[in-house]
Parts: sequence; C-alpha cells; structure tokens
Amino acid sequence: MIGNQASLKEVKEKKNYYVQVELGDSSKHEVKCVGEASIRLDLGKPIKMTDVLLVPGLKKNLISIFSLEDQCYNVAFVKGNVLAWHEKSSIDKATMIGIREGGL
Repeated sequence: MIGNQASLKEVKEKKNYYVQVELGDSSKHEVKCVGEASIRLDLGKPIKMTDVLLVPGLKKNLISIFSLEDQCYNVAFVKGNVLAWHEKSSIDKATMIGIREGGL
C-alpha cells in the first residue's frame, strides 16, 4: 500500500465498489485505485510490485510479506535485518528492506 498516486503506474481505477483497509491502529481507509509501483527503499534498490493499493493519507508505504511472496520474492529475517530477493536470484543479491527497531 502506498499513499501517493504519483508513485503508481498502470493505474486501474476501482469503479462501482468500495474497498477499505484497516490499519494496526484500527483506523479505516478507502482504497482509491490499484497500480504498479517501483518502491524505492531507504536501505537498498527499488522493488517492483504489481497490484499496489493506493490509500490516500498513508504516510508510510506498507509491504506485506505475503505480497512479496506473491510477486516472486523470497524474504528472510537475518540478524535484525529483513532481506528480499527475486526467486530467480540468490540471497547474495538480496536487498535490505527493513531493520529491527526496538521490539519491532
């Protein structure tokens, strides 16, 4: 999920139905459209994703592990780092997509 439509390509408007997502703080937000995005990460190279939801007002991009797996990425948690790499590649080509902060 992303909050900025300018980051989306190949946008598919969602007409005639209403979809919401519920976040961890129990707030609900409407999904405006779906598209493709190349999500640039602070700690590595961009990851290309399809079926990315646009949720206006979202302040941080959210990537689910299931979505990464659906997009043919492997994911590993190693020594406080979250790594992702395409299934046709090896862990040596992994991109760091997150780090452990505190208890999270």
